Amino acid sequence: MRALAIIFLLSVLVVGLSLLTLQYLHISAENLIQEITIAQQQIEAGNWTLAQEQLENFAHSWNKIQQKWTIFLNHQEIDQIDLALARLLSFSKACDYNQSLAELAALKLLLSHIPEKENLNLPNIY
Repeated sequence: MRALAIIFLLSVLVVGLSLLTLQYLHISAENLIQEITIAQQQIEAGNWTLAQEQLENFAHSWNKIQQKWTIFLNHQEIDQIDLALARLLSFSKACDYNQSLAELAALKLLLSHIPEKENLNLPNIY
């Protein structure tokens, strides 16, 4: 009976931590997407200086979140975000409108895809 109680408590702990992790992924991804959206608006308005400042703020936020995400996620996905961010920073410094917007879209897709992929649903199980 004691072993059954321990197994039950451990199961509840694992499920609870999984739910907290999913919530953290969703919230942090949404915050990052909001920061990228601000940079996108600045680029579309032609404010390259403000866009670059916003992208530097995003890079700083990403570096903080990345350290936590590496615990939960596949490193290949994190590497893809790093590559997209590096390209975006380079294109924004060159004031390349089309390439910057393309990398912004790719970065948004990567950031929104990760929490969706980690959700507990039937397609992710099979």
